[in-house]
Amino acid sequence: MRELKRFQQHFPRKLLLKNTDGLEDDSDDEEEWEEWDRMQELNRIVRQWSSIWGGLLCWPLHLEDQFREVYDRGDDEIMEWSIGVWEHADLCRLLLEEVELWTGRLPVHEPRAIKILWKECVGMHYLLVQGITLLETRVSVLHPGVFSV
Repeated sequence: MRELKRFQQHFPRKLLLKNTDGLEDDSDDEEEWEEWDRMQELNRIVRQWSSIWGGLLCWPLHLEDQFREVYDRGDDEIMEWSIGVWEHADLCRLLLEEVELWTGRLPVHEPRAIKILWKECVGMHYLLVQGITLLETRVSVLHPGVFSV
């Protein structure tokens, strides 16, 4: 969560400026490349978010193992563990909002850069949607033995 707040302070969302004729103002090419840095930093945070518990592919097994471990310790431990998982899901929602509300300038004179940025954005979106879906579907049905069926 701290990294996301630092990211938002360092890379605040910008509204695109419009000329009087309604066209976007592309007055500063250097500003366009700021979006490259912003996207790379956001991508790093998203990858870090998704790498917890061994990466998304390992989450189902790892969540099951963690749940079995805390289940034996009682309701307080289960609640504390659940809160931690849901906080991780909340962070995902915030990251997903950052990806979906990306409003910065694109490097219009560099079509290849636009393609790379688009690919990064789609990749982050996919990872985050997959992660939140996994958390919401798996954690909400946890009881001992559910995953063993």
